[in-house]
Amino acid sequence: MSEQQPLDYSGADKMVIKNLLTVDVEDWYHICDIEHLLPPSQWDRCESRVLVNVEKILGLFDRFHVK
Repeated sequence: MSEQQPLDYSGADKMVIKNLLTVDVEDWYHICDIEHLLPPSQWDRCESRVLVNVEKILGLFDRFHVK
């Protein structure tokens, strides 16, 4: 077994921290366990909430200057 080397933090004060956020936007009827009430073949009849929710998310990003 090889010996572990100590971590080198020299220069850590000069590091630039970048954050990343991803957003997965989907209409997910299948997780609601409603197939007995509304079969998948009829899901296209349901109102899509994607546009409204994406607009809310983008509004929050704008409000908090997320780039």
